[in-house]
Amino acid sequence: MNININRNKLKPVFRFFTGNVEVFLFVLSIYIKSFLFNQIIGIHYGNILIAAALGPALLLLGLFISMKRKWRLICLLSVNALISIIMLSDAIYYRYYNSVLSVPVLMQLGVVDPALKSSILKLFTPRDLLLAADVIIAAPVLLLLLKLKRIRLHSVRHRLLTSAAVLVLGCFFTLSGMYNIDRLMGFKSLSTVFDHSFFVNNIGVLNYHCFDIWYFASNRLAGNGEDIAPDEAESIKAVFIENENTAEGRNLHGIAKGKNLIVIQVEAMQSIVINLKIDGREVTPNLNRLIKNSFYFPNYYTQAGQGNTADAEFVTNNSFYAAKQGAIYFRYPGNKFTSLPALLKEKGYSTTAMHAYKASYWNRATVYPFMGFDSFMSQKDYILDECIGGWGLTDESFLRQSLDKIKDLQQPFYSFLVTLSSHYPYDSFGKNEYGNEFNAGSHNGTFLGRYLKAMHYADQTLGQFLDGLKDNGLMDSSVIAIYGDHEGIKKGDMEGIKGVLGLSPNDELAYLEMKKVPLIIHIPGGEQKGVKPQTGGQVDLYPTLANLLGAQPEYYLGRDLLNSERSLAIFRDGSVTDGSTVYFSGTGQCFDLSSGEPAGTDGFKEYIEEAGKQLEISDKIIENNLLKDFTAG
Repeated sequence: MNININRNKLKPVFRFFTGNVEVFLFVLSIYIKSFLFNQIIGIHYGNILIAAALGPALLLLGLFISMKRKWRLICLLSVNALISIIMLSDAIYYRYYNSVLSVPVLMQLGVVDPALKSSILKLFTPRDLLLAADVIIAAPVLLLLLKLKRIRLHSVRHRLLTSAAVLVLGCFFTLSGMYNIDRLMGFKSLSTVFDHSFFVNNIGVLNYHCFDIWYFASNRLAGNGEDIAPDEAESIKAVFIENENTAEGRNLHGIAKGKNLIVIQVEAMQSIVINLKIDGREVTPNLNRLIKNSFYFPNYYTQAGQGNTADAEFVTNNSFYAAKQGAIYFRYPGNKFTSLPALLKEKGYSTTAMHAYKASYWNRATVYPFMGFDSFMSQKDYILDECIGGWGLTDESFLRQSLDKIKDLQQPFYSFLVTLSSHYPYDSFGKNEYGNEFNAGSHNGTFLGRYLKAMHYADQTLGQFLDGLKDNGLMDSSVIAIYGDHEGIKKGDMEGIKGVLGLSPNDELAYLEMKKVPLIIHIPGGEQKGVKPQTGGQVDLYPTLANLLGAQPEYYLGRDLLNSERSLAIFRDGSVTDGSTVYFSGTGQCFDLSSGEPAGTDGFKEYIEEAGKQLEISDKIIENNLLKDFTAG
């Protein structure tokens, strides 16, 4: 009798569970995947995530729980599948760009790096299947549930109340997560934290996407940037007044006045290949030789953001930082820019940009004129006599044809060249098509071997170009700057390479080393030379070159590397290093670079605060087009 009574008591519980099994499975699945995603891409999760991860699952559930069971099953399964696709896309994108997707990036899908498109299989790992495993398993189970005896539904009123309660609970968990990270960062994270990984770390990838959509939509409604009061704009302008009075008396000021300027941005070149030998063979013999008669900066960092190569161009030519999200070339193409080409144009220079790819790619054809370039020579201006791996003209042909064009330019000129062949994933250099003159020894046939061959090929073509400048008398009348645009070895490619290259076993410290790109500045005559060990970044090249040419920019955030005693490199995500210590904004940790051990943040607060201030000023200037107001009249 008692057994029957107990069974009767359990029947409602059993009916409730079988009637809502998909609800429990959905919440559990989304919750687990939020943690699994962080594990797969190597971002550790904070304590806040434990509660915050419930938010998106409950919010989504609240939208569908009031539906009839058939439609509820279909919707929950479809949404779960969509979430798996989003997480898989985020994981692949993260391995290439070290960041997760955002709305502005999705709006630029037309210019997503072809290397990313062609390398998806290489960036995919078997562990990624775990993000979709629940969908594969759940689909037949949930379809089977549709064939079970029909469960009596509660009244519409009851279901709507349940839906509202679940939505409120979801909002509570999501907003509490947002509040807690905002409190963690001194109630500034929603406006001044620049690292997407910080949000993924603390509140999960789904909450990050909710925030990203909200942030993008609110900015669009507000007209992109936040409203700037006149007094705030004036205080920002005052930051630059000091710059105007510090040019005269600077070391080497005007030493190359009236000389031509040739700047070459080299695709994916890292400092680690400079002076590197494999079994006694130099990877970059021509650049090594040039360095002996030039200034060389071994601790110079890429400061590109989600715009990658385009960001490197922008930061270098404008001395402002990349956009928080997306690429400035697409988000703010019509802004007023007080760039290096515009400054030199005022000094009587002819200004030309050269890149042998589609003019529309990265919106260059639109942006370059606003930056002050008189002309842009793109793919249509070159004879496509030798192409490489889907990337168009080879660097050898590009630089050879560019030399012929440069010879005919009105002097003095500023020529900005962007190379392309040495592009990730370097497959053309693994088939002995290019760079086969270089024997990578035991690394032949590996990713590292292909990268080294690509860098040797880039060095070879640069050597030929430099020889051509000498033969045409341009070496003696031109300042030449050569630098790398961004890292060539991605975070996901470092496993097995760290030991070979002598990198730190700590992934973040090893990746920081990958962000070092070479900067070489050659001044005619070769008398001004030497290795400059101070830490700097691409934002510093504009004021450095302007000083050598005797020009004085008015609005810039970088430092003249040949005069400044400070060592500092600020990254788009808010991380910062002075060459001795590094602060990673994603984790809020500092590390001593000599020992690799964690260090307290107290002694580094000045630099952390300066990084935030510089990025905030840059963002406000770009988002509100303040340079147009500053230069009016």
